[in-house]
Amino acid sequence: MFGNKFRDSIREAGENGLVWNESDFVAYIAHPKKFLATFLNDSKAKSGMSFKLKKETDAKAVWAYLVSVGPEVEAD
Repeated sequence: MFGNKFRDSIREAGENGLVWNESDFVAYIAHPKKFLATFLNDSKAKSGMSFKLKKETDAKAVWAYLVSVGPEVEAD
């Protein structure tokens, strides 16, 4: 479904220390490709995510929901 570059970019981000927190999640969900390109310092980084959530309050609400149903995470 997604090209290899997406899988490589998101995997590389994890290998380079990306641990999701609220601020990174909000930045990613607003502009996935831009976030990965900036995080990886690679203008060719790709994101297979076509959905964007540009309203910060909405993105923070999604983050809060994910945190409420997922494993415990440290606060920013």
